[in-house]
Amino acid sequence: MSLVDRAAAEPEPVLREAVAALASARGAERVRLRLAACLAHVELGEPAPAARHARLALAAAERAGLGGLAASVRLARAWLAVDRGRPRAALAELDRARGLAGVELAKARCLRGAAYFALREPAEAELTAAVAGLTAEPRWLANALIVRGADACYRGQAVRGRADFAAAEGILAELGLPERAAVCVHNQGFAALRSGDSVAALRLFDAAEQAGADPLRHPEMLLDRAEALPPEEAGPVLRRAIVLLRAAGKERKLAEAMVSLARCSLRGRDFAAAAGAALEAVELLRRQRRPGWAALARALGLHSTLLARTGGSLGAVGRIADRCARAGWSAEADELRLVAGRIALRDGREALGRRLLGQIHGKATRWRARAELAGGGEVLRVCRRGLRAGWDQELAEFGLGAALADGDAATVLRWARRCRGDELAGPDVLEYFVHENRIWVGCRGRVHRLGEVRALRLELAGWRLAGGSALGIQRLVWPAAEIGAAVTVVVPEELAGVPWGALPALAGRETTVLPPGWKPGVPRSGEPLWVAGPGLPGAEAEVRALHAVHGGRLLVRARVAETLRAVASAGTVHVAAHGRQHNGCLELADGPVRLAEVLARAGGLTVLSACGLGRVLRAGRGAVIASVVEVADAGTGAMMLALHERLRHEPPAAALAAVARLHGHRGFVCVGQAVSLPRRSRASSRTSSRLQ
Repeated sequence: MSLVDRAAAEPEPVLREAVAALASARGAERVRLRLAACLAHVELGEPAPAARHARLALAAAERAGLGGLAASVRLARAWLAVDRGRPRAALAELDRARGLAGVELAKARCLRGAAYFALREPAEAELTAAVAGLTAEPRWLANALIVRGADACYRGQAVRGRADFAAAEGILAELGLPERAAVCVHNQGFAALRSGDSVAALRLFDAAEQAGADPLRHPEMLLDRAEALPPEEAGPVLRRAIVLLRAAGKERKLAEAMVSLARCSLRGRDFAAAAGAALEAVELLRRQRRPGWAALARALGLHSTLLARTGGSLGAVGRIADRCARAGWSAEADELRLVAGRIALRDGREALGRRLLGQIHGKATRWRARAELAGGGEVLRVCRRGLRAGWDQELAEFGLGAALADGDAATVLRWARRCRGDELAGPDVLEYFVHENRIWVGCRGRVHRLGEVRALRLELAGWRLAGGSALGIQRLVWPAAEIGAAVTVVVPEELAGVPWGALPALAGRETTVLPPGWKPGVPRSGEPLWVAGPGLPGAEAEVRALHAVHGGRLLVRARVAETLRAVASAGTVHVAAHGRQHNGCLELADGPVRLAEVLARAGGLTVLSACGLGRVLRAGRGAVIASVVEVADAGTGAMMLALHERLRHEPPAAALAAVARLHGHRGFVCVGQAVSLPRRSRASSRTSSRLQ
């Protein structure tokens, strides 16, 4: 097998051999050695030296009149250009590659399709022709399938895209390229993400890394992971990706990373960061001559500056939104028109506002535009009609805002329940919700206006750092209302890190925390499971002591696969391990496992003796006892022994309250429960008052 053919599977030895042989090589052999060195550098993620070898190879081939070799080198240069974010340069190289036929022509069609895909131009026909012509070149066939899969995902055909990624994975595994096959597993996660299943996406991303896909060599993997995470977790991941992409010289993906950061910052309402990222993305994309992506970046930048009220011309919105829509970003174009239309109406520019809102084409966004244009009591009727036509969280939030403006507590609570998707209520249920950075809570038919989310974040950060009294947190989240001895708090994501047991008003009280959508448990009669992760002597001692008292199954220095299998049949599950709040993972002996995967398999009760994972409990079932702060390795064992003793005859929230009172650890919370709460009764629906 030639060095050129070996470069993908053995890049380092091929590079050494090629460089060593260059000194004595002449003519066609010298061109082939340069080409092999180029391809090896590509595999090693080193585009600059790859480009140098390709340039020298092309010059040598053209001097020697080696037209066939020159065309092969141009294919390599086209691939490099696509990879570095220069699709038009790639197309120019392909146009100059003369005399291609058969497999070489199919390779060129693969690269042409990749360039069209990067430009947001129709690519499917070229890629399908390439797939048909590359059956004798399995590595190139895998490349064509990967690009075609990505193109399908962006066109809303995630199932077809995932099938192409799976086919490419099989080919690359058979060729003995495990890392590239692992990247295809990651790509299948991207397809799951495009179909709306972020949990499956994150599971596949983790599986890809465990199989050998390295984000340091493929930093673009981090862009997909960030898209599956909430804004506060996605931002750091994107910033890391940007540093790695800049260092690797991957300009195309760097520009896309800046667009992703702008989107993420916009979702997190950090408008200054969003505008800055969008501005840098526009400049990168302009240099790369990618007008479709540049149109998206300009729309995101204008969207951000309009919301921040720091600039942005309302008169430019129509033109920029039209360009964005023509490039295929119709949802983003509609969002820009919606925001600009709202601002124009509020600024008294009614004709402009109505024109912008009238140009919205997307079904869900069009209902939001109609709600903006409605007046008085008609607003809520329009919102209800729109939600009957199809669920839209932002339309529900708009209805909640209109209800708050109206001021009737019963109406507000109905809309708050619509927004979170349940009807949980009761005399000792506190129904928290957030609207436009303000925390509100419904309790016993009244609605109380509380603190701001920004102030709460600062207060929580200070409390986690310094400890002490949680009175400052209580002032922001606790209503002036009489509450019973057992309390259930229904909390949105913004309140996930509140240490409810540490609030003076709840000291010693049985407190259950319920995120929206949390499901009741399915208690099992299986034996208890005690799991210890690595690197924590106290964790191993803790689970051994619990196992000695309660029996069951013991996993010390547990591995991911065996832990997940054991959780699926266990009764109570107790895990003592390092917790990673930034990605919601528990650290086990062979790597991280996502907490979501553990909870999806658990039965009635899970106890997490791990740092801070109570802050990332957003979806699950059953009861979970976890801490929202750091957990000391030493000293926690005694509390856990006492907790499990009480859990034999008390419900989780009651057992935790009693043990926390005795042992003084106020950072643990009880999330969820084994039975459903009562739904809102007819009597409670008749109770109404003005807002407090």
